[in-house]
Amino acid sequence: RDHRYYGSWKYWRQFLSSLGDRRRGSLLLAVSQLDKVLAGEVNNCDCEDLISNEFKKIKERSSGAISCTEALRLDYRPGSIADTIYRAKQALSKSTNEVAHSWWVPNSYETLSKIAQNVAKTKSANHELPILTRDELVHEINNFCERVPQSSALLGKLTTDPRLLQKAIEYMEAVGDVMQA
Repeated sequence: RDHRYYGSWKYWRQFLSSLGDRRRGSLLLAVSQLDKVLAGEVNNCDCEDLISNEFKKIKERSSGAISCTEALRLDYRPGSIADTIYRAKQALSKSTNEVAHSWWVPNSYETLSKIAQNVAKTKSANHELPILTRDELVHEINNFCERVPQSSALLGKLTTDPRLLQKAIEYMEAVGDVMQA
């Protein structure tokens, strides 16, 4: 809750995407419009069994990203909407807490954000647009690594691996530190 981006769903979605994997609890599966499905039951068709079986198949393929025991049921009938909202909030809170427990951001991402912010401040002070090319960013990372070699092991790898650098830039974009053009 103390993180500067606490409470922003867009931030969390972009953040998880920038890390490139699916955290435990990061997927929530819901079955929508049960009011229409259940109202249309014919010949005692057991929709609950169908839903449960399909959920189990999807969960097996989710590599642990789905941690709930059953699909969230979204029932929009007037008598059920309040309960549906309550259960949806509970499921989202549980999922967010699970993701937060396995949350890890490489320290180098935060260091890189500080480097980019410092360059932007310097450019602004010199009445320049705070636009930073990839080459300039790599140059600034190398300068930092030379000044502070003991705290820059992963940071140095960003300059030689374009995929790592891209993930770091996506992280900075997700937290609002930079914008890609």
